[in-house]
Amino acid sequence: MNDTARTDTPPMRQLKHLLQQLGMTDWWTILSQWLPNFDGWLATMEATEEPGARLDDSPAQEIVEYLQQHSPHVLLDDIRLAAEISSLNFMWRRARLTKSGKRWSSFEESYREFALAEPDEIPHVFEHEPNSVTVTKYWLLGKLYELQSERLRSSPSAANGIHASSHY
Repeated sequence: MNDTARTDTPPMRQLKHLLQQLGMTDWWTILSQWLPNFDGWLATMEATEEPGARLDDSPAQEIVEYLQQHSPHVLLDDIRLAAEISSLNFMWRRARLTKSGKRWSSFEESYREFALAEPDEIPHVFEHEPNSVTVTKYWLLGKLYELQSERLRSSPSAANGIHASSHY
């Protein structure tokens, strides 16, 4: 499946729209690259009869629901958004291959690639690891920093030694 198809689902389109409304388009860049790594994950949870797993509860949908519940009168900054995403339900479950013991990391590979490593078994689902909220929060913030730093490095004003954030 190509990247456009994976990000052109109703929850992903809604997420993009909400982030644009909030002026947080950098988050779309990060989430549109990361969230497709969860494709296939909910189908496995449903197949293993994980309690509460529903195929329509995608990570994008959970983030959309959080953003829709967010009060427009309360400032939503990058740190708070990263913390909230890190605490959502889709982040609380992990997968491990029984034979090899390999654990899935959504930061490093898609769930589909992970599951294909041992195609004759259904990955074992387990609850979150200690510190996973903190690790996810700082991974997301690191991706945001990388994106913004790259933009600054490639901007014409940066090439001339002028910093966009300078206020003289």
